[in-house]
Amino acid sequence: MGRYYFGMALRQYRTSHEINQVARGTVVATGSCGTQFGTVLHAVAVNGFYESSPEVISQVVHDALRQAATLRARSVALVALATGYGRLSMSEFGASLLPLAEK
Repeated sequence: MGRYYFGMALRQYRTSHEINQVARGTVVATGSCGTQFGTVLHAVAVNGFYESSPEVISQVVHDALRQAATLRARSVALVALATGYGRLSMSEFGASLLPLAEK
């Protein structure tokens, strides 16, 4: 069920911004998307060719965490971005988070 709402939320974002796809590195804040959370931050980690990199992951996670802090989030859930469509390994995803620990 949530997957349907996530898709609808991003479709509405694309329509309202008159774009065909959300650019890699973008973080889109939407409503709950049928979840228990007040806000869902959608971190776009791949481009139209499903390309990504540890540097992109580090940047988009940093931006998403900054937005979460601005929204005064009390909890954050993070999926392993770009490890499916983006074809990054779990090791590459994990390595992309290391620079964030230094900030």
